[in-house]
Formats: sequence, C-alpha cells, structure tokens
Amino acid sequence: MISDDSSVILEVKGLKKVFKGDLLKKSTTAISDVNCRFIEGTINLVFGHNGAGKTTTIKVILGLLKPTAGKVLYRDKPLTIRDKNDFGYMPEVHRLSPLLSVVETLNNHIRYYQRGVFGRSVVQVMDEHLKKLGLWGHRKKKVKELSKGLQRRLAFALAVIHDPQVIILDEPFSGLDIGGKKLMEKLLLEQKEKNKTLIMSSHDIFSSVRICDHFHFIKDGKTAYSSLDDCEVDEA
Repeated sequence: MISDDSSVILEVKGLKKVFKGDLLKKSTTAISDVNCRFIEGTINLVFGHNGAGKTTTIKVILGLLKPTAGKVLYRDKPLTIRDKNDFGYMPEVHRLSPLLSVVETLNNHIRYYQRGVFGRSVVQVMDEHLKKLGLWGHRKKKVKELSKGLQRRLAFALAVIHDPQVIILDEPFSGLDIGGKKLMEKLLLEQKEKNKTLIMSSHDIFSSVRICDHFHFIKDGKTAYSSLDDCEVDEA
C-alpha cells in the first residue's frame, strides 16, 4: 500500500507510437496504449516480452521519439526540454567513445549540466563516483580497454553523476557477473534512499524483483498490468 504522503512524479498517459512505412514497408505500431504512473522515491520495473514496447516507451519518455498520441507528465505538467536535466539514462547498449579514457568520458558528461556538483569541484565529484563504482584503478584506461561489466559501471556513473531526480535504466544487470549484480542492486537502493525515482526495463526478473516497489507489465504495446492499480495514490 502506498503511503498518504506519496506523490506521482512521472506519468505516461495513452502513449501511442506508429512508425510510418513507405512503398516497401508497412506502418508499424510499436505501442498503442501505454499508461503508467511512477511514485517519487520508488524503484519500478517495466517488463514484457521482446517487442512488447518497453524500449519505445522509454525513448518517448526521454524525448528520443515523438509520440503519435498520448502525453508524458512530469510533476503533473507536460514534460519540457528543461525538465530533461532532471533525468538520467543508462541505455542497454552504450554509445561511449572507445578512444576516450574513463575520466575524460565522465568529465565531458558532467560539464553539460549546471547541477550535481553543489559547490564541489568537478574532480571531487568524479573521484567520488570512480571510487564508489570500483573504477578508480581503471580511470586512465580507454573505454575500449574495459570489460563489459566495467563499461556498464561507467554507463551507470553517467546516468547518476549529475544528480537527477528520475533515473531510467535499460537492462541494468546485463553483462554483469554475480558480484556486479550485487553491486548494482546496492547502487540502485542507495539512489532510492536519496528519494530518487528509478525506472528499470529488464529481462532479469530475479535480480529486479527483490528491490522493486512496483511493476508495470507491457504486452503487445499496451499496459496489461500495473501494481499501482491496487494502491491508493495521492496525486496532489
């Protein structure tokens, strides 16, 4: 049961996305009616079979895709470009430059944001994340020299280093060994303790279910089940 002082920080309502076809390809409906609410300070799992529409929904929320219909609300208002500074994203497949070092990658990322440093130097903030994620000893290595597990840790650092309010993670446990998964669980729970809202898309139900507060099942482009349907939520 959701507590009385809980609030909806993010909501998607009636999302639909149709990819237009051409002479050789028919139009494709990726999602047709996705409806989800996300409570501030909780960890949420968005799951479903391959092709169900999970990634499309995430891309619409992040503004990477324009919806054909429906809307995304952030704190009960339409999501704006300025709001995007409040979001962090860890994709399933990273787009990190292979020739940059770990430090260079973090430095380039954090300088895009005005927030997240809070009076400390950029170097102090980076060092803190490097040590917490076990990347300190690899900080001078190029991205291409890192194992997949270490690259996932770096991708997580990029998602949280600017202190976002909403953190979206696509397959956060992918490519991690048992130790890496335990570390990821710990990191996600630490973000929850800071009252951050986490939204995960994952096939690794076993690793996810232990730490998630709410679940949203997408089937054939529609929300088939949401655990919040059984909860009273204060949207004020």
